[in-house]
Parts: sequence; C-alpha cells; structure tokens
Amino acid sequence: MFGCVALLLTVVGFSGAAIASSSAAAGPAPLTAMTVGVFQWIWTQLQRLDHLVMPGVARDVLGLMAATTLVVPWMSKLGTSSIIGFLLIGVLLGPSGYGVISNIHMTHVVGELGIVFFLFEMGLEVSVDKIWAMRFDVFGLGVIQYIGTGILIAMFASRMVPSLSPVALLVLGGGLALSTSAFVLQLIRDKGQLGTRFGKACLGVLLFQDIAVVPLLVVIPLLLGGGSVLAALSQAVLRGVLAFGLIWYFGKTYLDRIYKYVNRYHSTEAFLSVTLVTVMLCSSITEGLGLSNTLGAFLGGVLLSESSYVHQVEADIAPFRGMLLGLFFITVGFSIDLVLVVQQFFVLVPIVILLLVLKALVVGGACLASGMSGPSTAQTAALLAPGGEFAFVVFGMAVNLGIMPEVMASVLVTSTALSMGLTPILDKIGADYATKLRVARGTEAYTGKDEVSGSLVEEVTQSGDSFVAVCGYGRAGKVICNILDDQNIRYIAFDPNPVTAIKARSSGLPVFMADPSDPQVLESFKVNEARLVVIAIGAEEATERVAQAVVETCPQPKVLVRTSGDDQKELLESTLNVEASVSALPTDSELMSISFAGSVLHKLGTSESEIKDLIDERQRQLYESQTQRSSVTTLAELQEIFKVYDADGSGALSRFEVRDCMSSFQTIDDDTFDPMYTELCDDNDELNFEGFIKLVESESPTITLSA
Repeated sequence: MFGCVALLLTVVGFSGAAIASSSAAAGPAPLTAMTVGVFQWIWTQLQRLDHLVMPGVARDVLGLMAATTLVVPWMSKLGTSSIIGFLLIGVLLGPSGYGVISNIHMTHVVGELGIVFFLFEMGLEVSVDKIWAMRFDVFGLGVIQYIGTGILIAMFASRMVPSLSPVALLVLGGGLALSTSAFVLQLIRDKGQLGTRFGKACLGVLLFQDIAVVPLLVVIPLLLGGGSVLAALSQAVLRGVLAFGLIWYFGKTYLDRIYKYVNRYHSTEAFLSVTLVTVMLCSSITEGLGLSNTLGAFLGGVLLSESSYVHQVEADIAPFRGMLLGLFFITVGFSIDLVLVVQQFFVLVPIVILLLVLKALVVGGACLASGMSGPSTAQTAALLAPGGEFAFVVFGMAVNLGIMPEVMASVLVTSTALSMGLTPILDKIGADYATKLRVARGTEAYTGKDEVSGSLVEEVTQSGDSFVAVCGYGRAGKVICNILDDQNIRYIAFDPNPVTAIKARSSGLPVFMADPSDPQVLESFKVNEARLVVIAIGAEEATERVAQAVVETCPQPKVLVRTSGDDQKELLESTLNVEASVSALPTDSELMSISFAGSVLHKLGTSESEIKDLIDERQRQLYESQTQRSSVTTLAELQEIFKVYDADGSGALSRFEVRDCMSSFQTIDDDTFDPMYTELCDDNDELNFEGFIKLVESESPTITLSA
C-alpha cells in the first residue's frame, strides 16, 4: 500500500516538475497555480484510499494480518509464548480496546476455523492404535475430570447464588469444566512434549471433553422444554456413530484414491484443495449432525494418519493452521471486556481463582490415583485448570434460551477468557514445580534409580520389542527421539552429560543420566529387549566404547551407529558386526542429523516414501521453529541442575559432590581431579555456582549458555 502511494507521488512529482519547467517562461503566477493544482489532484486521489483507514473489511483484514505478522517475533524476542501476544492484540484491537476491528462476528467465524485445522492436524499425529493405547486417559481421566469438576463447580455455584435453577447449574458446571484444547495442545506441541506422560494425559482428557460437549448441548434445551433426556442422548450417540461411519467410509473408500489420482499429476494446488475439502467436509458432517465440528476435523485427521500422504498433508495445512489459530487467540482477547474487568474486578478474580484451584485439585487427584508421578501430575493439573473455548458456546446458548441473564453470562465468558490467558503462565509454573519435585528426589530421579523413574522404565520396556534404546541425547539423539515420538514408537534414551539429561528429564521425557558404556546400565534398563539400539554420540572414542559394551551385553537387538567418518564405519562393522552410518556433515546440528534419523526409521521397517515425507516435514519444522535454539541452556536451568548435586542445600558443592558430578562427564582419576577442583573452588574449599558454570563450560563445550 505504502509502496504504491510512494510510486504515485514520485510519478506526480516528475509530472509536476516537467509541467513547471515547461511553464517557467510564463511567470510565477501560473507556476503557483499549477503547483496548487497538482497537490489538489494528489489529495483527491488519496481520498480514494479512505477504505484502508475507515471501519470496514479492508481495515479489519490489514489490522489482523499486521498483528499476526508482528506478534510472533516480538514475543520470541521477549522470550515468552506468542499466545500471550495474540491475546493482548485482541484486547487492544477489540471492542473493549481501541475498537479497530469492526466486524467482530466475522473474525470469530474465521478464527474458529483455526481450531478446526488445529484439531485436524492433531488427528494426523494420532493414529487409531495410539487412541486405543490412550483409552484410559480418554475414558478414565477424562470422565473423572469432567464429571468431578462439573459437580464441584455446580455445588459451589448453588451456595453462592441459591436462586440458580438446576438447568443453570448444569450449564455452569458443564461449561466451566471444559479446558482449552487450542492453548494446551499448542503449548505442548511447540515444546515437543506430546510424547511425555503428561502430554498424553492432556490430549486424552481434551479429546473426551470434545466428545462430552455434544450431549451437554443436546440436553440443555430438552431439560428446559421437558423433553426426554434419555431419548436425546441415545439420538446423540447414534448421530456420533453415523458421523464416524460416514467419515470412515469416505476415507477408506475414496480419499486415498483421490490423493493418489491428484498426486499423479504433481499439482500442489490440486493436492492442497483436496486437503482443504477433506477438512471442511469432515467438520461439516459432524456439525450438520449436531456434533462438534472440531470432532469431525479430528476424526478426519486420524483417518489420514494411516495414509501414505500424511506428511505432505501436514506440510500443506501448517501455514493455514498457524495463521487461523493466531486469529482464534485474538478473538479470545476480544472476549475480555476491560470495562467489565474494572467494574466487576472483585467478582471476577475470586471466580478465576476458584475455577483454577478446583480444576487443578480434581485433575491432580485423578492423576495421582491413577499412579502418575508427582511432576507429571503437577504439569497436567496446571495445563487443564483454565477454562475452554467451548464454554463460550455453552453460555451463549444459555442466554438465548433464557437460562441465565446476559450479565451473568458476560461475567462467566470474561472469567473463562482470563483463565485461558493464564495458560502459558500456569504451564511455566507447573513445569518449574515439576522440576523442583524432581530435584528434591536427588540424582536418582534422573538416573532412573528411584521408584517413579523405575515405573516409567517398566512401562516402556513392557512394550516388548517395540521400544528403541537411544544412546546419546545430543542434537542428533534429540532429533531421533522426536521422530520416534511422531511415529508413536516408545524409546529410552541415555546421556552421561548431566546438563543435557537433567534438562530433558525435567520436561518429562524418558531420558536418563546414565553411561551407556556401563554394562550394568544396559542390564538395568533391559536394553537387550529393545527392538533397536541407536548409538548417536559425537566423540569417536566414546562411540566405540558404547558400541563394544552394547554388543557384548545385549546380543539380541540390532545396532545402528552414527559415525564421524568412513574409517570408523569400517572398523565398527568389521570388528563388532554392527551397522554404521556416516553423518553427511561433521557438524553436530539437528538439521544435519535428520538423514541419520531416516536410517533409524529404515531399520524399523518404515517405507522409503514415508521416510522421505517425514524428513521433509521435520526439516520444515526445524526451519520454521528454529529448534536449534532449544540446545541453549539458560542460567535458571543450570541453577536447577546445580541444586540436584547440592544434596545438603548449602549453596555450594563439596569435594564429594563435585566428584559425583565430574564422574557424569568422564572417568577421572585423583591426579586429574585434584588440581581442577583446586582451581575452581572458593576460599572455603567448596564449589559455588560461578565455579559450577566454569566446570560445565569446560567439560561440555557443546552446551550454549544464555541469560
């Protein structure tokens, strides 16, 4: 826009100059008149652009697009979630802010497509087998969370507002018991935590809520009108079965054939069109049958998850999903009424706090009762505590049916939106608290020797020959584990570097601080029962030592080794009879490690076409999210690692504690250790945090520290 205006002014300027020069002989009066005429003409033409600044579609689109463009880099620079930025933009541009956006309803409609595409993409990552494996999380934790939270909220509401009818209490309990799929799953996905225990629990509970909202919306009008609830619920179940049957039949009978036909002509536009039609058709089928449109999108994604085109589909819809989901977060900001917040501040704050506390207690109790560890429970409870986007639909229906006054619905909508806005903050609080719980258990929580870690190891190894053992969790090991997560393949990873292992374990990943060259470690983690052992360690000597230990201790599984050159490859293959793969480039980066991850998938029996699509998708994700920055360790994270070794909490490490830490990096004798310790320790013959930083930088040069 501004370029066009500049070009116009330039052309007009040159034209005016030419006219002025040709009229110079006529004297100053005609020249002045000509100049005024030129500027009048420019002003007249610029007035044609008033639709860009006046309320209307053009201003709405430009404002929203500019906002979504700037939010992500701004929030990334501030080191916080982009979701918070979208919410703030929504508040500022919305009706309670500067009122820049005039067509709020249309923005809501477009923003809701973001949830549809997001749930479709989540379905692509969740196969039918994975849903079946998550059945306890869906129908166990999900049922307990939704019904338990709904009952507690209804009980509190009946005491606070005794005049509420039973139907109104059902609306309150059912609406506020819902959690936000868009916020929670986006946060988990961005951090690569979908494969963690709390990530799977969150996905299961949110999937059940997507199902549960359907009978809630069906029952409310019937209770008001005196209809048969049992008949309505039966009809809703039959509609769900019909919708699932239609989507399944369409997918199995026609969809793969259509994709195959379109792919034959190598038309990106046609392929994308088929994907968009699939998303909209699946969501429209469930919506037309009175169900949630996001449920249809999710089912469509699950259906395509077993297709050979799944990775190309995911790559095609990613830009649409990202942009539309950002618009949805902005529309949530529209729902935050600043005037109402000021007027009803002492009403809204207790409601938000009570909502978060009640939901966190119910979720936490259910998780602990199911045997989930304390850290995973804390993160699950923190993420599921806020309200959800479907509450807006429930409360809107309640107003239309006269179940509750509009003022009460506005308070509930604003409370829900505020709680949703706190999701990134609660996620950080839950993660920090989970880390503190692990730190309190000492180094055993990270070496796999405590009860909680032992249960996790037992859970993974019980999957028989379907799990993979990964030796090394550097950049290459991290890429391999992420891709295994994407393929729903269980794994256990080992890394002797405490900084790397503790950071990963604190995120809930099955990564343990252990030396895979130690036969006792291999035996205790049942590596001999693995389907494949992957060795991805940078140092040549360490690679050979681990490969030797694995071959001698675990003769059963296949072994794949990442080597630094052809000489080492020939040595390992000839002496140990293992398969080795030379890295394409010596640079130890995530991007350069993807090809080796493809070799891992090939050993696991994945088809070549699927490997190619998966590698292309992973490369795109790395370029977009710049995940190589995740190797950076902050001082706060290093402080938590320091506390793990500071067993007595004195704020300094003793000689014994430093020796314990050093043994994680390498085997070290007294002659080497003593001068190193003397150089780093303080006047009290102890190692403080500053000395610990120097130790990490000297012994782990691949770790990058930042403030």
